[in-house]
Amino acid sequence: MHSAAMMVISGLAWVLYSITGQKVTNAAASTAGNFILAAPIALIAPLLFHANLYVDLHGFLLGVVAGAITSGAAYLLWYSLLPILKATTASTLQLSIPCLATLGGVLFLGEALTLQVMLSTAIILTGIGMTILADKKFS
Repeated sequence: MHSAAMMVISGLAWVLYSITGQKVTNAAASTAGNFILAAPIALIAPLLFHANLYVDLHGFLLGVVAGAITSGAAYLLWYSLLPILKATTASTLQLSIPCLATLGGVLFLGEALTLQVMLSTAIILTGIGMTILADKKFS
């Protein structure tokens, strides 16, 4: 599948996940249930899309642990915040994820913190701030 199409599918899935998340009363139980439901898909999908799949046990275990811990914590936080956020604020905050990922790359992977990265991050965060302030002003 083309990577752009996969990104569109991923974005639509995140929208549905966030919309349904606003109705959740127990963020921890919901997140755990979602991870349990997603696990079989995560194990089967690579087999369908990669003909020459190679799995290293060490890498697989690191991926599972890091993914479960960091993603689980992030989703738990997100589900806990969704009920108190307006839809426009929640959707706008999602745009900060690339900034956070970039920061993680700089801090933990030694990626370069270039002027372009700093300007892009500043522009994104400024736009998010302006949108949230406007949302509060007109509500």
